[in-house]
Amino acid sequence: MSAKSVSILHDQVNQNALMARVARIRSESVLVTPEMARKMRDNWHFDRQRRMSDDNIIRLSGEMKNDYFVDGTPIFVCETPDFRRFIVNGNHTLEAVVRLGRPYPLVIIYRSVNSEDEVAAIYANFDLQKARTWMDAIRASGKGENIPLASKAVPALGVIQGDFTGQWELASHSRTSRIEMLEQYAPHIELISSALAGTPRASQNYVLRASVLAVALETARYQPTAAFEFWHAVAAEEVVKPHPAKALWSFLRNMEATGGYTARQNQTKAAALGWNAAFQGKNLEYCKPNAWSSFHILGTKWKAGK
Repeated sequence: MSAKSVSILHDQVNQNALMARVARIRSESVLVTPEMARKMRDNWHFDRQRRMSDDNIIRLSGEMKNDYFVDGTPIFVCETPDFRRFIVNGNHTLEAVVRLGRPYPLVIIYRSVNSEDEVAAIYANFDLQKARTWMDAIRASGKGENIPLASKAVPALGVIQGDFTGQWELASHSRTSRIEMLEQYAPHIELISSALAGTPRASQNYVLRASVLAVALETARYQPTAAFEFWHAVAAEEVVKPHPAKALWSFLRNMEATGGYTARQNQTKAAALGWNAAFQGKNLEYCKPNAWSSFHILGTKWKAGK
């Protein structure tokens, strides 16, 4: 057999193999109701999957509610020879439909597999694929790429969208809506970036937490001169107690390894407490957010009782 014939035969074998792989895949566009989503999650559950993230479910249902979620987002399902089905990608999307409480158009992709071990291998591959970062989304939008701290500011804008309440399902909680706010907040983001310039990196990171940066951005929006001075003082570590900036810095440092909803809320309150004391020219030994019932940021639209 000639070399050319061997090459043609090799190409044909490869083509047949690829077509065989294609034959194992089918898809359908479905208007998935909350009842359908609940049934799929209950009956097609893959035991080896990671824990569900309630924050992610709330975010996705908020995007659906505000028409930012992409129609036709795929749900990937594996089918074994004994007709069992396992969801390997899209669990959070289905739970978001349940949370939304109304139908949403999705695409369900079915992939035939030989065993549950193959399901696990496919699931692991989905998990290892790199998620898009905020900076990826900003670049794709063509907006705000040159704004300093843009990737840090976008999550903070979500806190502002939620009225500092943490009730994300009441806000337009999509990347698109926040990125659209970037240009509006660009001067305020740049001011905070300038205030943090040259300060210790660890202290910068305290201020750049979304729950804290949201407060900083609003102070920069309404009180730029005072905001620059206060947030520089927080990050520079040059002042001492009872200066409010030092009280806030100490609180944030002690919360460094703490996460979760309550921690985020307390950081937001502490940031406002520190700012309010400084804005009034008062001393502050300690930030005690748990004892504070009426969230407000003095000198801004975020007034007591809002």
